[in-house]
Amino acid sequence: FARQLVVEWVEGASASSLRELLLLRAARATKEETITLLKEILQGVNDITLIQEMRMWVKELGEDQLRAFLSPDMSTIDLEDAKSYIAGTLSMVAEDNSDPMMWTMVQSYQESLESASREEMMQIWDDISKKLIVPASELSKVDLIEDALAEVEAWPREDMVAALLMDYGTAEPRQLLEILNNSLQLLPRGRLRSRAVAAAQECQFSDLLGFLQLRVLPSLWA
Repeated sequence: FARQLVVEWVEGASASSLRELLLLRAARATKEETITLLKEILQGVNDITLIQEMRMWVKELGEDQLRAFLSPDMSTIDLEDAKSYIAGTLSMVAEDNSDPMMWTMVQSYQESLESASREEMMQIWDDISKKLIVPASELSKVDLIEDALAEVEAWPREDMVAALLMDYGTAEPRQLLEILNNSLQLLPRGRLRSRAVAAAQECQFSDLLGFLQLRVLPSLWA
């Protein structure tokens, strides 16, 4: 009866109350379950909202993290992933320059990169770092953020989601609940309501009874 009463209450509950019910369920969930829920939320938001989440993520990084992000250790990255990163860097360099000599240099690196071994790729990256880009170690935090934003905004959706989930995976349980609370605010009311109904079915009875007494019954009697 308690579960059914909560399910019926969900239909007219405020968005904040629905989020509270979902957080009640999440407090008992495993970290993997919470990450899965966050993944589903991120995959369902529109492109503009996802980019906004990425911007917030970038702006919360410290200077050392930004420098590491903009200058990854190519020797530890999968060869094809490293080549993809370098190709993306070359594309950004080409977009920011109209000098024909620069275009020729970029094109030459791009052609060499395609069939390069790891050793050759490392040499190409070393040349690019010295000749075409300003080292991250020499950039101010404002410039680091600007460059990092330009990079992540060009990523495909799946890469944005993967980066956010990797970051969430390092969070402590309390931090993860805070992240979930913020992410739930991205959901439209319809999806929030359907998830709240599922949460009411999954919550432990003792938790549900407390929620019924503190939130549901007072709102029904008001």
